[in-house]
Amino acid sequence: MSKKERKISILDYLILLLIGAFFCIVYFYSSIIWPREEKFKSVDRSRMERIDDAQKLYYSLTNDYNEDGRVLLSMMEAIKDTLNGDAFFEGKKKIVLAKKNKKYIVNSIYKSGADSILVNESSSKSFEFSEGIKLFSTHIFKSMNFKESDSLEIKTKIQNMIIDNLVDFYTSQAKISDTYKIEIRDKQYSYSIAEYENFVNSNVYAVSDVFYKSLIDGKVLKNEDLESVTYMVNVPPGFKNRLDTTFTKPIKIEQFYEDSIYSVRILNLDPTDNFIDNNNNQKKDDNENYYDIIYLNSGSLRDYAG
Repeated sequence: MSKKERKISILDYLILLLIGAFFCIVYFYSSIIWPREEKFKSVDRSRMERIDDAQKLYYSLTNDYNEDGRVLLSMMEAIKDTLNGDAFFEGKKKIVLAKKNKKYIVNSIYKSGADSILVNESSSKSFEFSEGIKLFSTHIFKSMNFKESDSLEIKTKIQNMIIDNLVDFYTSQAKISDTYKIEIRDKQYSYSIAEYENFVNSNVYAVSDVFYKSLIDGKVLKNEDLESVTYMVNVPPGFKNRLDTTFTKPIKIEQFYEDSIYSVRILNLDPTDNFIDNNNNQKKDDNENYYDIIYLNSGSLRDYAG
């Protein structure tokens, strides 16, 4: 074999090797890529179905469709929140796609400065109470000189004691100057309800009146801007149940029974209707009736003459 022929032979083998390597790479990458593509397709299809469901609900409320996805989903959120608070919210209503908020200042016990927090106006009282309890318990924790390693356990005990004291105060004829004690590990701290309220009011307080924040884009709205996010809807009776079940995937009972019927027929090795084989010839004669065998939910078999 000449050198030229040997070079051509080596080149042929190299080409075949590269072709084989190419197909191997394609095969292995496809086994990774296609499952991911199927997953993304399933997720995208699910999202599209939810948007379609939301459009149908929006149409039942306004007799129109909306191309702005932010408005569409904000409407569903606002309606759901409203119906959770009032299940009989039906008929022609105005829906404002904005939430009332208050801006709070919460002072820090361990560091200088304070945090500003936006709180939904409907939960502002709960926020003031919970933050006040946490801050006051931290204040007592520091005053009793506990170690930081005991922080979580001791603070939890202090918080529970403060809550018990507040419940006792508001449910009895106690005076605001009456003294309450926190006793943990031979350490004591005494305070009055007046001291507690003064501490909380000076460390957790609102610095703004109620203002609106858009559900659509999160922007703070002025009073004159509310009209642009206000929609007239007509809430049909029973809309809450429809809304609650639209974005879930209920089990299709009908499919269970259908699958059961198919399973029974497959087990009988006969996909067609069954019949009474009076002549014992394994085929249906003219004088023989059909039977449908249906698997009931109880697990029993019942025959119906055809």
